[in-house]
Amino acid sequence: MRLAGAWKLSEVTPKLLALAGEQGASSNSRQAAFASLRDIGGEEVLKGLRTLGEKDKASMVRGQAALALASRDLPQSMPLVTEVLACLTDEADALAFWRSLLSN
Repeated sequence: MRLAGAWKLSEVTPKLLALAGEQGASSNSRQAAFASLRDIGGEEVLKGLRTLGEKDKASMVRGQAALALASRDLPQSMPLVTEVLACLTDEADALAFWRSLLSN
């Protein structure tokens, strides 16, 4: 999965987006999918990340989508980033989110 991102294989974008949003996916698989999506980039990825950031998605998915979107297009990601931050009630989770956001 990581090679798909390293090699910028845009043809696997739909599969990566599906895996990133899958409720039953392991945390490691989801993180690898989001990392590959960040590496691939492009309009299809941005559109998919915006969809994964919608309010009806799980908070973990929304958070990772916001971080991935921020790494590709910071200005476009800010509404989603602020929504995700407003929903974080645990200080450790909020700190981890901020650190990830600022490291991009």
